[in-house]
Amino acid sequence: MAYDSMFDELPRGPVSEEIIQRITEALVDGRLKPGDKLPTEMEFSEKLGVGRNSVREAIKVLVAFGVLEIRRADGTFVVEEFSHKLLDPMVYGLILVRRSKEQLLEFKLANLNAVLWAAIKRMTPEKVSHLRQLIEHVREGFSQDDIDRDKLYMTTVEFYEYLGIASENPMLIQLNEVVLRLSHNSRNMAVNAAMDCPNLDRFVLVELYSDIVDVLESGDGNAIPALIDRVDEAWQKLVPFEV
Repeated sequence: MAYDSMFDELPRGPVSEEIIQRITEALVDGRLKPGDKLPTEMEFSEKLGVGRNSVREAIKVLVAFGVLEIRRADGTFVVEEFSHKLLDPMVYGLILVRRSKEQLLEFKLANLNAVLWAAIKRMTPEKVSHLRQLIEHVREGFSQDDIDRDKLYMTTVEFYEYLGIASENPMLIQLNEVVLRLSHNSRNMAVNAAMDCPNLDRFVLVELYSDIVDVLESGDGNAIPALIDRVDEAWQKLVPFEV
């Protein structure tokens, strides 16, 4: 394992942040891989000429982010499996960015477009069947006299979660989870608007989901752009104010 560049002379600035950056770069370019063991705190400290506290601080941050794990008596390792903690830095960063309704919808549409392009190539009858079952659950939710809004909202989330899973692309699955977390408020607004706005069909989301599954089942990727336009139009009606 070539660690050499991780031990180049440090530039001026916070030492722990630079160590985090070195480890991140090693992960990005493949010098560190899932399951790899990191150099010890002492090795980092001696080769960089810094205190062990700075190294320990950097390691703690990456452990908190879910990038590294400390195994007692064995050392510090790159995690081998996805942890939901890995999403938090991205989610917090996006939450803190000032955004308009239009910008959030653009982000959601861009993500949905990518998910659909990947999912349509890997769609199976079993996946179509599961998606249609979820649509029926949404339909049943809207059909009840006493609607359980929280349960209905979670069913809509399950539908979009499964679209990500159907893509079979680990990166898209993770990004899709970020989008779902970031759009919690707007998705709640859409569900409530479908139920409460007198000028909207209560089953607008059911129809929208059915359109999505119809395109996925058809296998016609050329139909995705028009579908995205329909989704955009529906979301604009369902969330007609700043979020």
